[in-house]
Amino acid sequence: MATQQEDNNYLAFRNGRLRQALEADLRHFSLETDEEGSHEDTPFPSHWVLDHFIPLRSIFPVEAWKNLAHFGLSRFHVKQQDLLDFLSALPQTLQSVELSFLCFMKNNGNYRELLFGIRDDLGWQNRTVRPRLLVRDHPCVVLAGRAVWLEDELQEFLYNDGENPYAPPSLEGMMVRPGDGPPSPILRYGSGKEKDAFDPRFERPFESEDELVRLGIIRKWRAG
Repeated sequence: MATQQEDNNYLAFRNGRLRQALEADLRHFSLETDEEGSHEDTPFPSHWVLDHFIPLRSIFPVEAWKNLAHFGLSRFHVKQQDLLDFLSALPQTLQSVELSFLCFMKNNGNYRELLFGIRDDLGWQNRTVRPRLLVRDHPCVVLAGRAVWLEDELQEFLYNDGENPYAPPSLEGMMVRPGDGPPSPILRYGSGKEKDAFDPRFERPFESEDELVRLGIIRKWRAG
């Protein structure tokens, strides 16, 4: 539970107790908080001094995880370069990674550039076992539990010259206010599958409503 932790600069992650508890030869580690988004634009009293960023290596004792096979991090505030540096320190035994619903600190990355960094800077292509990457994201998905799962598309991008599933952002039609950060990349329709954490039977392509109608997956309701 991380709700309300932003008010005290996420002290529970800074006091060293979690790091101490994790100093073991783990094979599988996954952390998902209950954060629902970034607090970068949340109004706080002007006299508060807040710092929502915590370097990952100050929380997770990667040097103790010499046989780690899986690492997962979801709903967490990150800086792209800090995350890439952390991933580069994970051992050769790594088989899978999940990076879902991440909240990138303002002007410190996004999913599109993170994927380029993983592909170009970590050398995963040269490993005996190439780690599989999973990203869950929820663009245009408003129901609780629903998300777009990116798996096969990421393997194609990382290892087979496939297309980055996140398209460059477009400024067309956008109202940009002073102080706004750069617009976020857009997850391409046709990438990934929409799934429901509460209903394992639910699965459909991530497509526009018109395309889902054309495919016969949903019906277009008409008034009257």
